[in-house]
Amino acid sequence: MKTLLLCGLGVLLGLPTLGQIVPADSSLLAAARSLRQHYTQALGDESSLYNGAEYVNYVRPSTVGSQFFNSEEPQAALITYGGISYAKVLARYDLVRDQL
Repeated sequence: MKTLLLCGLGVLLGLPTLGQIVPADSSLLAAARSLRQHYTQALGDESSLYNGAEYVNYVRPSTVGSQFFNSEEPQAALITYGGISYAKVLARYDLVRDQL
């Protein structure tokens, strides 16, 4: 009797059950889609340029001079990356680390 009861319980647990079906477009997916759309609109055609690590200034306050080429302020530059040219991109070139 006990074996029959356990077998019946095992069969019942193995059957598919009815439940709520999660819609394909849940609120989390909609939020992610909206965020991606805002990101692409904000960056426009330059979105492939912004895909690296953030630049962290390593210079100590007591250092004389600047590690950047020509100026501390970002300068408009023509950058070619991945075969695509981007005009008037604000950039600073670090002479010491050879980084843009």
